[in-house]
Amino acid sequence: RDDQSRGRDSRVNVTENGQAVPTEVQLGYNDNETRLQANSGAIQNAAGLRYIRLDLPVTTARELKVLAHIITPDGTAQAWPAHLTIERNEPQPVLELPLSGGQVTLPITGEACRMVVNLS
Repeated sequence: RDDQSRGRDSRVNVTENGQAVPTEVQLGYNDNETRLQANSGAIQNAAGLRYIRLDLPVTTARELKVLAHIITPDGTAQAWPAHLTIERNEPQPVLELPLSGGQVTLPITGEACRMVVNLS
């Protein structure tokens, strides 16, 4: 979430059944990459962000919901144009989806996987 409203931070949140999941997040920019912890670290330069990559742990969840949105200075939520890539073990090693309206929900098996949100 890129929160541009006054005094707010842009963040990456990861939850399972409503509880925060500690996950290391890699933020990719044109000229470098930085790391932070999901649910606690703020994104310092959301405007220059090109991708967000994280390794999701094994889970009991059977559905993955990804939201990418911008909160404008006046508090309005808008979709953040993005494309999602999920890398996992067979039978479907790579799944690529556009985030329609800034979100996508898909079934998962619960196995660990790498998720990359490529931002436009």
